[in-house]
Amino acid sequence: MSRKHKTPSRAPLHTRVHAVALAAAAAAAFLASEPALAGTVSFRVTELATPATGYAPHSIALDINNKGQVVGYVATGDETTRRAALWDGATGQVQLLNFDSSARFSEAHAINDAGQIVGWHDLAAGGFETRGALWNAANGSLSALADNGRLGSRPVDVNNDGLIVGSVIAGNGYQHAAVWRNGQLTDLGATTLRGDAFSSAAGVNNWGEIVGFGTVLGPTSGHTPLTWSGYDNSPFRVYGSYGGTAINDLGQVLSTDTVGDFADHRIVPIVINNGQVTRLLADDTEGWFTKINNAGQAVGTVNYDGAWLWSASGGALSINTRLQAGSPGVTWLSSINELGQMTAYTSNHKAAVLTPTGTLNWTGPSGGFFNDAASWDSGLGLSPNRFLDTAISSPAGEHDIIGVSYELEIKSLTVGGGAGTSRLVLIEGGRIHALEGTRLLPRGWLTVAAGSDAVFATGRLGGKLQMGAGSGIALHAGRPEDGSFDRLIIDGDFQIDGGTFWLSMIGAPAPQLGDSYDFMDWLSVSGRFDELVLPALSAGLSWDTSRLYVDGVLSVTAVPEPGSWALWLGGGVALARRLRRRD
Repeated sequence: MSRKHKTPSRAPLHTRVHAVALAAAAAAAFLASEPALAGTVSFRVTELATPATGYAPHSIALDINNKGQVVGYVATGDETTRRAALWDGATGQVQLLNFDSSARFSEAHAINDAGQIVGWHDLAAGGFETRGALWNAANGSLSALADNGRLGSRPVDVNNDGLIVGSVIAGNGYQHAAVWRNGQLTDLGATTLRGDAFSSAAGVNNWGEIVGFGTVLGPTSGHTPLTWSGYDNSPFRVYGSYGGTAINDLGQVLSTDTVGDFADHRIVPIVINNGQVTRLLADDTEGWFTKINNAGQAVGTVNYDGAWLWSASGGALSINTRLQAGSPGVTWLSSINELGQMTAYTSNHKAAVLTPTGTLNWTGPSGGFFNDAASWDSGLGLSPNRFLDTAISSPAGEHDIIGVSYELEIKSLTVGGGAGTSRLVLIEGGRIHALEGTRLLPRGWLTVAAGSDAVFATGRLGGKLQMGAGSGIALHAGRPEDGSFDRLIIDGDFQIDGGTFWLSMIGAPAPQLGDSYDFMDWLSVSGRFDELVLPALSAGLSWDTSRLYVDGVLSVTAVPEPGSWALWLGGGVALARRLRRRD
């Protein structure tokens, strides 16, 4: 296979992202006919372990964190006896939580990413009084939450900083929203809106913003803000509603609105975002949605029947239409994490985890963002994550897909393979880590951009990179002082089965003798590029590629003088003659 240097024939567009387009024509001779992958995303249903007891065995899952840990409860006796439970999302195995050994029932309602679990149990004296508790999955420690003499407490959510929200029963019998920090209680009291007597906090995000609900006097809209005066001894306002059920880290509030008159009214689900209200269902259809993640996916029920998933890009969808073949039916959904995993209750009366599986295909515009769920074809509001294969293949023209500025773990990544050119731009400060590796197919390119005012950048790709004929890597360089050039770091093995390495120095000072550029690093490397497309150098200079496949370095060296070449050749001839005479 021939390998050669070629001088770029024309300047790239002003935005360096488009510099890769210059190499597309140069690589045309190596294009292969590999079809694009089809996007097929469904959900795998994993029923969680449910102990067999005297009562018909059943279990309920209420929350899931981003590590796949699930909490809820299982039946342990008759229908009034149940125990809080923690499940390992990977194995489905269950651990019963000993909130209080004398309690008749207990429930675990929320778990954060640190494994802190909040829930409640009944008091030993019986009745309906409950006591909130905090349990730590990491070390098994258990602590009761302060109730300050209230008649009962029920925590329902906990954020990653350990801030807990829920409700308490005050001495007058009214339910009040409540907050626990470090185990200590702040009773938020009734809301101040129109003399409310009842309130409850339903959710808290990682910024400490709380959403809740309460009763109001007189008619009001579902998106009327709630105000509590007791939080941190200063006014606290949530642009949720008296029907608010959840809030994500973007401040999007999942809530309800009431339509129709008193005699014939309906409760409709809404999302409130910066004061703007979006109804989740068409034609004022009734529904109740309980959780919303940072991707804007919400889970709930429509017409109080069945399990539904809503997203801004896909609308409302019955989840039973997207389950893998042979799965048990899903009766309702209770929670969703940032990876699109959902907790569910199946037709077998068991708690379950629904995990997305399959391939996401890019359908977004050129210049779109890699993590934008609306740019992928799942129809479920899913963006790339560690459960999903990811394919970027342009059917025509040119597509630039802008990477992420943070660490993102995905299952696998394929770039190229379509009739058009697909370019993935790795952003400074970000790293896309493909657990099962990245493949560059024909017309698939990697390039690097700073994503800021900086000129040069370092792009990081985790996992193995396999590069084939017709694909390419494009970088830009200035002078090597202070790292004035792009770099590509592959935190895995680099398998080069052809393709093009393209270097642009348009607008940069001319390279000088001795300049050296460490363009690429990897764990290990094998193979060779089909083509090196390098800028022309001044007379007397040439590119030294001897270290390119050793440590990713290109340097500028001097072309030997003709006289030196002649002396070298002459010396070689003389040496050969002497060797022949000795023979």
